[in-house]
Amino acid sequence: MKNLKLRHTRFFSLLVVEWLWLLCLLPILCIWLSTTSSIKLLDNFIYDRLLSSHVQTVDQRIVLIDIDERSLAQIGAWPWQRTTHAALLNRLSQAHPKSVLFDVIFAEPDAQPMQDQALTDALKQFEHIALPVLLLPKNSLSIDADTTFNEVLPIPSLAQSAQLGHIMAQPDSDNVLRHIKLSITTDQQTYPALAQQAALLSASNQEIRIPYIAPAGSYAHVSYVDVLNGLVANDIFEGRYVLIGASAAGLGDQYSTPFGTMTGVEIQATVLDALINQRSLKTLPIPLSWLVLVLPIVLLLIGFISLNERYQLAFLLGLFVLHVGLIAVSLWWSGVWIPPVATWVVLLLAYLLWSWRRLSAAMHYFDGEIRLIAQSPNQLRALLMHLSPSSSVSNVKTTHGRSLSALIKQVGDLQHFMTYSLLQAQPMAMLVLGEAGKIILSNQKSQSIVHNASPVTGIKDFLAHLDPSCRTWSQWRDAADYLWLNNIEVNDHLDHRVIYKIQVTPVQMDGSGQTWLLGFIDLTQEREIQRQNAELIQFLSHDLRTPQVNILSLLQLHQNDDVQMPKDKMIKKIDQNVRRTLTLAESLVFLSHAKTGDYRYMELNLAQITPVAIEQVWAQAQQKNIRLTFKPVNEEVSARCWMSVDGDLVERAIINVLTNAIRYSPEHREVTIEIKIVDQTYVACHITDQGIGMTPTQISQLMDGQRLTTESGATDIDAAGSMGIGFSMVRIIMQRHGGRVELQSTQGQGTQVALIFPSMI
Repeated sequence: MKNLKLRHTRFFSLLVVEWLWLLCLLPILCIWLSTTSSIKLLDNFIYDRLLSSHVQTVDQRIVLIDIDERSLAQIGAWPWQRTTHAALLNRLSQAHPKSVLFDVIFAEPDAQPMQDQALTDALKQFEHIALPVLLLPKNSLSIDADTTFNEVLPIPSLAQSAQLGHIMAQPDSDNVLRHIKLSITTDQQTYPALAQQAALLSASNQEIRIPYIAPAGSYAHVSYVDVLNGLVANDIFEGRYVLIGASAAGLGDQYSTPFGTMTGVEIQATVLDALINQRSLKTLPIPLSWLVLVLPIVLLLIGFISLNERYQLAFLLGLFVLHVGLIAVSLWWSGVWIPPVATWVVLLLAYLLWSWRRLSAAMHYFDGEIRLIAQSPNQLRALLMHLSPSSSVSNVKTTHGRSLSALIKQVGDLQHFMTYSLLQAQPMAMLVLGEAGKIILSNQKSQSIVHNASPVTGIKDFLAHLDPSCRTWSQWRDAADYLWLNNIEVNDHLDHRVIYKIQVTPVQMDGSGQTWLLGFIDLTQEREIQRQNAELIQFLSHDLRTPQVNILSLLQLHQNDDVQMPKDKMIKKIDQNVRRTLTLAESLVFLSHAKTGDYRYMELNLAQITPVAIEQVWAQAQQKNIRLTFKPVNEEVSARCWMSVDGDLVERAIINVLTNAIRYSPEHREVTIEIKIVDQTYVACHITDQGIGMTPTQISQLMDGQRLTTESGATDIDAAGSMGIGFSMVRIIMQRHGGRVELQSTQGQGTQVALIFPSMI
């Protein structure tokens, strides 16, 4: 017993010594890691995510005048004449802003001196207006106390009429702009930051983290051309900080920030917001920063030595969560940034090292105990008696033998479960391959992929079938690099085109060779959703925009004194475009429901649904003096018209076809509706008009879901918007009901549309 206690003491002493080594070395490692570039990149990533997740309210006193794409389109290509800028400043001066920041560099005199003079006179109207100075480092990429600069200043007349501020900003190594110097001293003079000049604050020589609080577009924005044309009220600028700068992508004033891409003038607005509201982001002093870095590590090591093994992982996770919460709260509410990644890395390393050393020491201890038991029968007997005091040695052996047999059986059952049951239960197709590429195991879902792959030739021919560029197993294995193969398209056993992404994972490595696991992720539905979304975006970007543009054009034409349109005519045209917008929007809603909505199937009669749909479009037909003729349905046909359908969507499909027939029919014509039995198993609603008809090309476009074009090849916006969306909805509704659409048309004579449903009879 004394020897046993001595061995326990030695075991514990060994762990204590190793614990002390960890206590000394891990904090040093943490401090060193915090200075490495890789850790700093990860810290910046965490910093960006935390900062961008805490959106704050911007200062409403800041207003941006954007040199945007619309201004470029109306005024002309950049650069603009300086008289144009002068005209804008003259209008702006009437609003009496508190200060103005003009983020445009006027480094060269204009060829026409009057241009420069006009801009100079405009600048002199403002008590506080700031222009940028561009500082370019001469001989280094980084900015420090010894850096010399080339100064790009505004021309003298402009420089004397405004305050000057630098716009020097150096992104971090990951090209994200996080810092700015509030002043930079050159050989000539000291230049405050441009935003600091606009904030009407004295110069400061400190470098600060830019306190981003909101994504791009959060500040109040107005277009340059709208201000120039007097379309913006003066009270928007009165007593406020006004920033003028480029937002058009083609002008290149774009920077990466924690909130994504921002323009230079938006970054200036962010800095200005921070300065006037005394908001800043700080980094702890080095001694305090080191203490914060190593404190969680010391607490974890204390937990290792004082807590039971079963609680150590929970303690680690608790420290991690507490540390994440600490840095988040510190950044969001105190403006103090604590780099966390070095601490997290060392916390994980400490847990792994301690667990490894504890288990290693324990295994060494138990190996010693087993050797002692093997060398001493008396100790073995004592151990057995300790395990089962009432049992003999033979009984103990039998009991443990039975337990071992039961354990082996459990392991075998588990192996069967893992290799077969779990493989079959996977939601995706999976294959297990040997070193030579032979298919060892496969689940049921993979049969649709390997149905045409011979089990004799193995995977080589199969891979060539999937990707002809990889003809051999070795080429394919090297190309995969154990990660992802490119998307492949195959025909399943039903000859349906299916898109898969292949994931390759090595699952076994031993002397017999390599075993591979292939997972086939079905991307077919995802690609179809992407296609449908692209189609929807196309309709939204082209068709819904057109009537709105027409309305704006009518209003602008009405404001033109030279061209006057009769009021009743303008109102009629606006009414037409508004109704068209509403029709398109309603069609889009029904199209979305037809694609993704849950269908409510009921037993309904087509001969009863059709008159209800006709009633919905009767008023529209009366406005064009079009006669709607619904041919009578006899009892025999009516009895075969029962269907299992969603009544609302079927009614909407019929209404849509009738609406198109009325719309594209001249006045005083007829639209005929007839119910027929097709092939004894289908029932059809035939709608025939005497309208303008369509060309074979347009019929093909409409059936394929494409945009309609005119005979010249240009897109028929009116037809594409009103007919294309609606007909796409009709096709989807018919497909979801197991039916189809048939279309016949002759240009100049009319069109017949047949909606064919499967009959229940």
